[in-house]
Formats: sequence, structure tokens, C-alpha cells
Amino acid sequence: MKRRISLLTALVGGLALPFATGQAKEHKEPTDGAITRALSAELFLDEGVRSQKIDVKVDHGIATLTGTVDNVLAKDRAVERARSLRGVRSVVDRIAVVPVARSDARIRQDIESALVADPAADAYELRVTVNAGEVTLEGTVESYGERNLSEVVAKGVRGVRAVDNRVIVKSPDHRPDHEILHDINGRLTRSIEVDADLVEVDVNDGVVALTGIVGSAAEKARVARMAWTAGVKNVETKGLEVRSFARDDDKRQAGMPAPTDDAIVAAIRSALGEDPRVSTFSPVIEVENGVVTLTGMVGSLAAKLAAGDDARNTVGVWRVRNLLRVRPLAAVADRSIRESITQALRRDPYVERYEVGVTVTNGHAYLQGLVGTDFERDRAADLAENAKGVVSVQNLLRTSEDPTWVDDLQVKQDIEDELFWSPFVDEDQVEVSVENGVATLRGTVDTLRERYNAGSNALEGGAQAVINRLQVEGMEQKEL
Repeated sequence: MKRRISLLTALVGGLALPFATGQAKEHKEPTDGAITRALSAELFLDEGVRSQKIDVKVDHGIATLTGTVDNVLAKDRAVERARSLRGVRSVVDRIAVVPVARSDARIRQDIESALVADPAADAYELRVTVNAGEVTLEGTVESYGERNLSEVVAKGVRGVRAVDNRVIVKSPDHRPDHEILHDINGRLTRSIEVDADLVEVDVNDGVVALTGIVGSAAEKARVARMAWTAGVKNVETKGLEVRSFARDDDKRQAGMPAPTDDAIVAAIRSALGEDPRVSTFSPVIEVENGVVTLTGMVGSLAAKLAAGDDARNTVGVWRVRNLLRVRPLAAVADRSIRESITQALRRDPYVERYEVGVTVTNGHAYLQGLVGTDFERDRAADLAENAKGVVSVQNLLRTSEDPTWVDDLQVKQDIEDELFWSPFVDEDQVEVSVENGVATLRGTVDTLRERYNAGSNALEGGAQAVINRLQVEGMEQKEL
């Protein structure tokens, strides 16, 4: 999503920050009022939330969201936005989903069709029941990744109010606690999305207890999800304290040695093995000085893109060259691919209202037409990329948004606002410059994770592209 207006402009009187930029060096935690204003702006500007009917209240860092949205994905996105904001310790979700009226039979039919059409979920033998738009999924799958994927597919169907995921993960009758502990620690250690050094894991008779410090409510939720592995009976997170530790010199992991290239290869291989979109394929993974090259063949475009994302989210990775070739497991006619993409667009709660032209030639899909926002344009491409048989997607969709001219100085200010509100980036370590909409980041940060998040913040701030020249303390200098 690219910002069309300034975060400060979106707020009455420009009160996003309770103190001037020059005072930010004190690293004071924001007040509840400041968090409320900033979060309200974040939700207002997020094209995937449509938050005009969401109210925000923050009390001692606990954010309560009330109101309505028209689909489950928007509700989840709003909660994730709130969890990812600096100063938010937890989120109380009181958002009601009021979707377009559809019959339960049509919703169930669409969910079943979506599961069959998904390259990874098509083999799942699940039972789908729908009552007044509330979906229940039942059945058995091989992993928690497959269980979560089935829920994501169901939530992407318009008319769904909620999803009750009762899918059971096949698990051994008894798995030793030390094996469970090893799996969880491995997941945490290789993920760039969490700081494993500040989280302690204990397993007792299959019950996982997590203690320590996390930088945001979003990270707390991610750690909990990663803890669910084969043999786990329950995950307890009450021992995890949310603290914006990126600004706490005592908590930073500066100077931590980078993993070796061999260790990165092993970590990526493990991550791919746990991803149901990729696990049935065997990409070739090569790493040189933290730069990853993926080669070989996978059976779907969704698998190729997922493999790239998994590699990028691995600790120690600076860059990913995704050279995987897509070779569908079975021949799919262009006409069938076109129909599959068209049906996916019609099922979706975001883009079903638009007339999107779909053309497919030799497995290459082309999208044309007019949609409302950049988010919807990207959403349409995501749906097309997930179709069986498609090998590439050319997104030629245009948006009806009137382009608002924002000068480079304003984009620079918006990026600095994003850095301030991030719980994982010390904005004092990042120098931002913007020229013709392209942001350049310079300075030295403490971890690769901080470097990655700063780049993401720059895009969220409205940069058309980001040149990330941030260096990491104690690591070899790289120009990528």
C-alpha cells in the first residue's frame, strides 16, 4: 500500500506525535492519546481496512477496536495494524463483520471451490459448514501450516462473517518435550520477524510456556504461532512482556555474529519444509555472503513466490535472487486458468465488484481494467498468482484514485513518522533522503532485522522505491 496523504495531515492539527521530532531522542513511550491518534490514522490510511466505521480507544497501552467492517480479512488486518504499532501492549478486538448478504449454500460452495483451486490446499479433505455466514472447518491435515492455510482460504470468500477452525493436525501419540523444544527454538532462531534471544521456551508434557520480552503485540502473536508444532497441546504466552526494546540499549542485540552461509542454507531448507505451499518441492538453495539464490523447479507460481518470501524472512539473508522455474504438475489449458482466476476474483470480498479482464497465453496471465485502489490492484494480482497452471502474472490494472502530488519533503516526513512508530527501529540511527519519490536510507543499525523493518517502513511512508544503504553493526559492509 502506498500512502496518498501524510500521516500528520490525516490528523487534526498534525498531532500524531506528542513531542517534536527533535525531542524523540529521549525515547519516551507515547501517551495513550498519541497512540490513539496514530492508530486511527494508520487504519484510516490502510486501503485494506476501510476503517471509517472503526473506533479506537487506548488505555494503558491496551487498544480496543470497535465498529464494523465488511469482510473478515479487513478485521484481521485492522487487528494486525494495531498490534504492530509502538506502545500497543495488546489489542481487544470488538470489530463486527457485516458482509454482503449471501446464502450459506453459496458461501459453502465458494469455500469448497477455493480450497480445490488452491495449489497447496487442494488435497485437504475438509468438511465445510456455514450457518448465517459463520464457517466451521473440520477434518485432518498434516501440519499447522496446512491448518492455517485452510483458514486463510476460507476467510478470502465474500459473505463470511467468521471462521471456526476445528481442523485437527495429525500428531504422534507422544512426542518428547526435547524434540518439541528443539523445533520451536529453531523456528524462532531462523525468523527475522522475532528476536529469539529475548524469548525463553519451556515445554512440559507438550504444554509450551513462553516467557521474555517482545517488541510489539504483533511479535507476541507471531511467537505464539511459531510455537504450535507437532505434539504441542497448548501454548501459554502470559509470560511474554511487550516492550519497545529497539530503543533500549540494554536489550539490543548489537554485534551478534551473522550466521554462516551453510547455517542460512539449513535454516531456509527448514522453513521451506514447513511451508505447505513449498514443502513438496526441492528448490536448490545457494548462499554466498548472505545473498540467496533459489534455482530448480516448483509446481506453481504461488510456491515460487512463497519460497522467496520464506528466504527473505530468514535471519542472515541480505538479498534473494529467485530464479525458480514454474512447471505445473499437470497440464492446465489457458482457458481453464483464465476461468480459475476469474472465479477467484468473483469470490473475493475486495475486488468482486470490478470488471477485471483476464487473458492467459501459454500460462502467462494478463490483468486489465480499472479498480479503486492500489491495494485492490495488488490483491487482484495475488489472487491470479495463486491459480493452478499460471506461470507468471502481468498486472496491467489501473486505479481510479486521483494521484495526489506529494513533494519529496513530505514523503521524507511521512517515512520518519513511520520509523518513529515502529517498535523495532531506532529512528535516530536512520538518515532518510527522498528524491523523485525514491527514498534512500543511510546509517548503521544494530541488526539485520532492524535494517529490514526500516525498509518496510519507508515503503509504508509512501516511497515509490527504497534504496537501503543501512549497514549493520559488526557485520561486513554490503552494497546491494
